[in-house]
Amino acid sequence: MLNTLMIGSFIAFGILLIVRAFQSFWVEIFGSRGYLTLTLPLSLDTILLSKIITLAFWAVIGTYCAPVFYNLEFFVEILLNIDIQNALIIFFDTLIIILFYITLILFITALLNALKVRTFVLFKGFGIALVIHLLWIPFTFAYVMQYYSFLSIDKLFLSIVFYFVARYLIMYKLELE
Repeated sequence: MLNTLMIGSFIAFGILLIVRAFQSFWVEIFGSRGYLTLTLPLSLDTILLSKIITLAFWAVIGTYCAPVFYNLEFFVEILLNIDIQNALIIFFDTLIIILFYITLILFITALLNALKVRTFVLFKGFGIALVIHLLWIPFTFAYVMQYYSFLSIDKLFLSIVFYFVARYLIMYKLELE
């Protein structure tokens, strides 16, 4: 029962975080609040990176702190038995995966704005994410078989690509509501 509750809460937290990230970028950059946000005396990189860092912070907190509330004894046992090198590898791998999904959401919202999509935005965004994943999966399986220890390098590279493409779309193709 406890494991089911923990898995269910992780799934719910993940869905809420995805919707919040989408809402954060869509409403506060491309929506009615976008006028105010983009008139601040800050660079576009400052605005985008602050949103990315904030979302990543909450995702990391949710990922690593939530298990403490469900089974503190098991969490303490893991902390006592794990070596620091493996812990850092797991942490940075998780952080790269989180950054990948946040920058993917940023890219999708910028793309939807550039395409002037105004209806069913969240559903169309999930559709684009699904297409990107379906195109990316064959590459990942071939890559994983050869270099499992460097799995997140491709996600880090794609995160950088997504960020700069989204930045370009925002700077040169922005259409505020």
